[in-house]
Amino acid sequence: MSVAFHGHLSYSAPALQSGFTASTFLELVQSYPRGHKDVRTRLRPVTALHLAIKPNRRMTTGIVDGVGAPRLGSSGLAPRAGISDFCVVRVGVPYQAMRLYEAAVACRLYSAFGGEFDDSTVNLKSRTGGALDLESDVGGRSLLTWLNEWGCRQFAKEHHSDAIDRLRTWARGYLKQLPGESTDTLDLTDAEIRRAATAYGVLKEIEASQRHKRRGPETVSVGPTGAAKIMYALRPNSLPPWDDAIRRHFEWDGSPDSYACFLRRVKGEIQELVSDASRCGVTAAAIPGEIRRTASTLPKIVDEYFWVTITRKFQVPPLAELQQWSRWGGAR
Repeated sequence: MSVAFHGHLSYSAPALQSGFTASTFLELVQSYPRGHKDVRTRLRPVTALHLAIKPNRRMTTGIVDGVGAPRLGSSGLAPRAGISDFCVVRVGVPYQAMRLYEAAVACRLYSAFGGEFDDSTVNLKSRTGGALDLESDVGGRSLLTWLNEWGCRQFAKEHHSDAIDRLRTWARGYLKQLPGESTDTLDLTDAEIRRAATAYGVLKEIEASQRHKRRGPETVSVGPTGAAKIMYALRPNSLPPWDDAIRRHFEWDGSPDSYACFLRRVKGEIQELVSDASRCGVTAAAIPGEIRRTASTLPKIVDEYFWVTITRKFQVPPLAELQQWSRWGGAR
């Protein structure tokens, strides 16, 4: 059995149990590859830290507890007694990062089949002047209209006014915990990710509307999908949306910890995408234009890739197949 990590590192289970260095431990903490949820062991690395990996509903969660260990490098992770960070560790399936050509193919399909999402986002930006302000009537109503157009049925139109008031109350307490408006996903620190996850956790529990059942009214919450979409609307440069299919695919349970895992995963995807683009002579800033998604931020491009390949289950053809198609096009 082997454990695959983001960064293309791979360790055997016996090697992990016999101990490993601080640097590889940090790789472990910060990585979330795909795989199976069958790890049931306690690992004791030589760094005087322990990693207890155990199942948490549909997500395998590793709780990293400090036991008085010194600071590890310059990553900002400084485990101490009583402080926990969370990571997801899965076994068996190597991590496969998105490449530039895969992003181009997936985003072209997104443009063709997800066009209504583009239209509603353009309308949101037009109504709000590109700066969403929940304190304004235009901002609040435009956000809920956009959420309805993005399939969030929990925001019943007859309850929009009440939902806006609750979202404003949340924003007054938690908007300051979100990354700055100009902050990119690649610039997110782990502290910023944790603060965003905390704000998300409160947001997803807010009442969105009431449904009338035979037994009486039933409260409907914003929920994981609605909360992530609101976070994206507020911070499109750093906080991407997700949906039920994406969470199921990665076995994330919608909790604040799984949202933090999601942000780290998207950050890793963007790092790999930027690296692959650089090998092709394309800068990070030029990626949206090169793949004809000029209105999409890099985290939104990852979302579009996930929507096409996971939600819609389209498999991007391997490079060899695309090259074969290209040869057919050049044949005379």
